[in-house]
Amino acid sequence: MANYFNSQALIDSIKRRANVPDSQAMITDAGILDFANEEMLLNLVPLVVSKHEDYFLTEEQVQVIHGVKNYQIPYRALGTKIEKAAFVRDGKYYNLHRVPLSEITDSNYRNAPYSVNRFYIKDESIIIDSSSDNLGFDTLSYWYNMRPNALVSSSRVAVITNIDLITGIITINAVPEVFAGATKLDFVKLNAPHRIIDYDIVPVLIDNANSTITFTVLDIPSVLQVGDHICLAQETDLVNAPSELHPMLAQMVAARVLEALGDTQGLQNINDKLAKMEKNTDYLITNRVTGSPIKCSSRKNLNRSKRSGRF
Repeated sequence: MANYFNSQALIDSIKRRANVPDSQAMITDAGILDFANEEMLLNLVPLVVSKHEDYFLTEEQVQVIHGVKNYQIPYRALGTKIEKAAFVRDGKYYNLHRVPLSEITDSNYRNAPYSVNRFYIKDESIIIDSSSDNLGFDTLSYWYNMRPNALVSSSRVAVITNIDLITGIITINAVPEVFAGATKLDFVKLNAPHRIIDYDIVPVLIDNANSTITFTVLDIPSVLQVGDHICLAQETDLVNAPSELHPMLAQMVAARVLEALGDTQGLQNINDKLAKMEKNTDYLITNRVTGSPIKCSSRKNLNRSKRSGRF
């Protein structure tokens, strides 16, 4: 028995917890997955993010275009927000600082020589605050929490059985019908924490007869392995969270099912157990490096400023 849940295992676990027979027609498997996707985004993911242990953190780099100062926040970013932004040059990061609109309109601030390393947010984009069209950097890097993909039936997902890094041909167990005409696919890791390896990859060719998908070789991630999954963009049949939290998601959804069925006594029992599970979650996902706590240093320390000649 696997120690993680795919979509079907999650559904089976939820039905057992809520004592829902297969014969009833009110709560369908598709409806259970809808509940699961809501619970992921409204409860499980915020719980994990609140621990500040970067389980969903990813980095994405975009090219800096001459004269362009408006750069869109990646649409997969959870809550359409970023953790950090920085310019990159010769492998080194140069921090970007967010400033409020009150400083943007301040004439004294506008004359600051280091304003190129500042930005403000407008709608779904960050705006580099610089009077020059030449920002002096080739790359802009974002760090953000990636939104988990929506859980779907395993029939919509392909499992990798072979990877040819010379031809770019990936062999899969079978080509799902939903891949017909697909323009963008995601790679999802089988092993914990079942993360999205890369997303919105455009295939070169999908061969139904031979159960293969051809990609541009450079689009195949180096960490991709046999057993990993290929899904339509923004879909998955693996819960994109640490395996240890999959039972808690099942418990959350079981509560939603019992609420929908009007079973108040069963709901109370489920919620009591869920409260204990949430408490125990702290031991599982808090402080990911137990033997080496994070050490913080002040970037505005007076001694550091004197040594570097900066204030």
